[in-house]
Amino acid sequence: MAKKKVDAYAELHNEGRINARIIDAASGLKVISGIYAVRIHSKDFYALIMNDYLPALGKIDGDIVFLNREGEHPYRGIRGFYKHQHNEFTLLVEEYTGKE
Repeated sequence: MAKKKVDAYAELHNEGRINARIIDAASGLKVISGIYAVRIHSKDFYALIMNDYLPALGKIDGDIVFLNREGEHPYRGIRGFYKHQHNEFTLLVEEYTGKE
């Protein structure tokens, strides 16, 4: 019997376990489920947060993109704060800078 090659990325794509809460004064609370990766592009750093990632806390001045089965959910040109712990990602949007 031949071994079946497992596509690890496809498995990860289908098992997004991160829940994101985006808190914004203008539009309130938005929740996105089933996220398998969060891309952070700030002016000082880049980061990629995935399932079961270490706890993280930081300030953002740039873009955040949430990736799940439905596609990408971008938040571009924002300034704010984020926290990731136990597969819960919270983004507090302070302001939209309009820079992309």
